[in-house]
Amino acid sequence: MQYFLMDNCKSPLIALQALDYIKGFYVYKPSLTVNNALNIISGAFGVFRKSALIAVGGFRHGLGEDIDITIRLSEYAQLHKKVISYTMNAICYTECPQNWKDLGRQRVRWQMAFWDASKHNRQFLVSNFWHTSVCFFMLADATLSGTFAVMTFLANYLLLSIRVFCGIFPPLLLVSSGLAVLFNIANSLVAIYRAIRRGPDSFRTVNNNARGNKRTKTSPLYFGVCIDLIVFSFLRIAFFIKGTVSYLMKKTSWDKPSRTNNTYTL
Repeated sequence: MQYFLMDNCKSPLIALQALDYIKGFYVYKPSLTVNNALNIISGAFGVFRKSALIAVGGFRHGLGEDIDITIRLSEYAQLHKKVISYTMNAICYTECPQNWKDLGRQRVRWQMAFWDASKHNRQFLVSNFWHTSVCFFMLADATLSGTFAVMTFLANYLLLSIRVFCGIFPPLLLVSSGLAVLFNIANSLVAIYRAIRRGPDSFRTVNNNARGNKRTKTSPLYFGVCIDLIVFSFLRIAFFIKGTVSYLMKKTSWDKPSRTNNTYTL
């Protein structure tokens, strides 16, 4: 279970990242777990069995040890009939980047880490594409949700902008764009709903009135849904492109943002 102290959420950027984590923890990762396809044990939120960690040779120094170790543990689990599990009841803490520059550095590094781990474990991923769920979902996610989705989104957005500018309103492009927006909104709302339903303490409560009645303060997250649609969707594409290009250019710097030791919790 993740805890969110929304009173300290003075920056829209923090609310946006909280929403991003919620969607990952309450929708994306549980969905992968159902299919035995969890492709990353997040670095800040992972617990490993020592014997398994030693058996696969421990962490490899690189851009993203968490992705790499998850892939190698998946191979180990396949050979030894084990399962990588995920729980929404664990209490975890992390620190979010405080500004857009640090956020960009973090997300670009994540993208570089994905390609780096995929490259070093390509034999297992490719040879087991049709036989192992984690291989299928990881490569399909990279191909469909990553490369193909980015190119399709940019092409559709460019065509739609040009046609609307010329006074033409293509129904098919408008419908596809509208469906994408609705799906994004639904995904965010389901994630917030599931986070709240996990327990009354998932979000720290605040005083509602002078009587001391309390309510759950989730308004920053709903505001984050709007920012996610207007801004963050385009930033994800920029992070994907820059991370991919940076990795192809052999950039290997961790480029980590500085720690602030702020008191908000996630």
